[in-house]
Amino acid sequence: MAHGYGVRSGQLEQAKEEIDQALTISRSVGDVFSQSFSLTFAVLFKNWEGLYDAALPLLSEGVMIAREHHLLVPLIYGCFRYGITLTGKGAYDEALATMEEGLALAEKAGDVFTRLRLLNSLGWLYFELGDLERALDFNSRSAEGARERRDPEITANAYRP
Repeated sequence: MAHGYGVRSGQLEQAKEEIDQALTISRSVGDVFSQSFSLTFAVLFKNWEGLYDAALPLLSEGVMIAREHHLLVPLIYGCFRYGITLTGKGAYDEALATMEEGLALAEKAGDVFTRLRLLNSLGWLYFELGDLERALDFNSRSAEGARERRDPEITANAYRP
């Protein structure tokens, strides 16, 4: 499965190809874990371009597969990406429900990395809604956890308005 190295290194075309390849291979061999996870990675590019409507079917399929096959990691990560996409689209109620589900699952599973990302994303959502007190609370909790983990990316995101 593609690990997103191209995304991190700025080689976006290579990353797109790797994610497409991972999705094709996982579908052909019936690897539902990798298929679900690849679908949630494929939306990165669409979200960056503001193509939220094009991203939603991929996320819907990825989350559906994770639910059907009881795949915890792809489901948690899918809730995170789905929530971001829904927030970008302005579907705030659905985004809130999706991210709250992901946060509850991440906390229960001990997935600190995605939990911190979800806290930050909930901060963004509340910022969009004009609830600055809640936005600050979620971002502060994300930043505190990121500092404890010494995670510069999540720390930077939590401090970004």
